[in-house]
Amino acid sequence: MKKTYIALAILLAMAAYLYTCRKKPLSMEDLAAKYENKVVLICGASSGIGEEVVYQLAEVGAKVMIVARRENRLISVKEEALRRGGQHARVEYMGYDFSDVK
Repeated sequence: MKKTYIALAILLAMAAYLYTCRKKPLSMEDLAAKYENKVVLICGASSGIGEEVVYQLAEVGAKVMIVARRENRLISVKEEALRRGGQHARVEYMGYDFSDVK
Protein backbone atom coordinates (compact mmCIF):
# COMPACT_ATOMS: atom_id res chain seq x y z
CA MET A 1 0.00 0.00 0.00
CA LYS A 2 2.84 2.39 0.85
CA LYS A 3 4.47 1.79 -2.57
CA THR A 4 1.20 2.72 -4.25
CA TYR A 5 1.10 6.07 -2.46
CA ILE A 6 4.71 6.76 -3.34
CA ALA A 7 4.07 5.94 -7.01
CA LEU A 8 0.96 8.15 -6.98
CA ALA A 9 2.89 11.02 -5.39
CA ILE A 10 5.63 10.74 -8.01
CA LEU A 11 3.06 10.68 -10.79
CA LEU A 12 1.32 13.77 -9.43
CA ALA A 13 4.63 15.59 -9.02
CA MET A 14 5.57 14.78 -12.62
CA ALA A 15 2.19 15.96 -13.89
CA ALA A 16 2.51 19.22 -11.95
CA TYR A 17 6.02 19.76 -13.30
CA LEU A 18 4.95 19.15 -16.91
CA TYR A 19 1.94 21.44 -16.50
CA THR A 20 3.98 24.33 -15.12
CA CYS A 21 6.84 23.94 -17.62
CA ARG A 22 4.76 23.92 -20.78
CA LYS A 23 5.62 26.62 -23.25
CA LYS A 24 3.62 28.34 -25.93
CA PRO A 25 4.63 27.68 -29.55
CA LEU A 26 7.12 30.11 -31.03
CA SER A 27 5.68 32.84 -33.23
CA MET A 28 7.29 33.70 -36.55
CA GLU A 29 8.72 36.82 -34.87
CA ASP A 30 10.30 34.64 -32.17
CA LEU A 31 11.72 32.30 -34.82
CA ALA A 32 13.16 35.24 -36.74
CA ALA A 33 14.76 36.66 -33.61
CA LYS A 34 16.42 33.34 -32.81
CA TYR A 35 17.32 31.99 -36.26
CA GLU A 36 17.70 34.85 -38.75
CA ASN A 37 21.14 34.53 -40.41
CA LYS A 38 21.94 31.42 -38.32
CA VAL A 39 23.01 28.15 -39.94
CA VAL A 40 20.63 25.29 -39.16
CA LEU A 41 21.14 21.63 -40.09
CA ILE A 42 17.95 19.58 -40.39
CA CYS A 43 18.16 15.80 -40.77
CA GLY A 44 15.07 13.98 -42.03
CA ALA A 45 14.00 17.05 -43.96
CA SER A 46 12.33 15.30 -46.89
CA SER A 47 8.94 14.90 -45.18
CA GLY A 48 6.89 15.39 -42.05
CA ILE A 49 8.01 17.63 -39.22
CA GLY A 50 11.50 18.13 -40.67
CA GLU A 51 10.05 19.39 -43.95
CA GLU A 52 7.77 21.88 -42.21
CA VAL A 53 10.65 23.16 -40.06
CA VAL A 54 12.64 23.81 -43.24
CA TYR A 55 9.83 25.96 -44.63
CA GLN A 56 9.41 27.97 -41.46
CA LEU A 57 13.12 28.60 -41.00
CA ALA A 58 13.52 29.60 -44.66
CA GLU A 59 10.70 32.12 -44.20
CA VAL A 60 12.50 33.82 -41.30
CA GLY A 61 15.88 34.05 -43.01
CA ALA A 62 17.85 31.15 -41.56
CA LYS A 63 20.58 29.51 -43.61
CA VAL A 64 19.22 25.97 -43.86
CA MET A 65 21.14 22.80 -44.72
CA ILE A 66 18.80 19.86 -45.28
CA VAL A 67 19.76 16.20 -45.22
CA ALA A 68 17.75 13.04 -45.93
CA ARG A 69 18.00 9.76 -47.80
CA ARG A 70 15.67 10.73 -50.65
CA GLU A 71 17.63 13.29 -52.63
CA ASN A 72 14.81 13.76 -55.15
CA ARG A 73 12.48 14.83 -52.32
CA LEU A 74 15.13 17.18 -50.96
CA ILE A 75 15.21 18.99 -54.29
CA SER A 76 11.44 19.52 -54.07
CA VAL A 77 11.68 20.69 -50.45
CA LYS A 78 14.48 23.10 -51.35
CA GLU A 79 12.47 24.58 -54.24
CA GLU A 80 9.39 25.06 -52.03
CA ALA A 81 11.47 26.58 -49.22
CA LEU A 82 13.05 29.03 -51.66
CA ARG A 83 9.60 29.92 -53.00
CA ARG A 84 8.24 30.53 -49.49
CA GLY A 85 11.32 32.31 -48.20
CA GLY A 86 11.67 34.67 -51.13
CA GLN A 87 14.90 36.29 -52.23
CA HIS A 88 16.52 36.05 -48.79
CA ALA A 89 16.05 32.29 -48.41
CA ARG A 90 19.23 30.21 -48.38
CA VAL A 91 18.76 26.46 -48.56
CA GLU A 92 21.25 23.75 -49.53
CA TYR A 93 20.72 19.99 -49.55
CA MET A 94 22.68 16.77 -49.31
CA GLY A 95 21.39 13.24 -49.73
CA TYR A 96 22.78 10.97 -47.05
CA ASP A 97 21.66 7.79 -45.32
CA PHE A 98 22.66 7.87 -41.66
CA SER A 99 21.91 4.18 -41.29
CA ASP A 100 25.22 3.60 -43.09
CA VAL A 101 27.15 5.11 -40.15
CA LYS A 102 28.86 2.47 -38.06
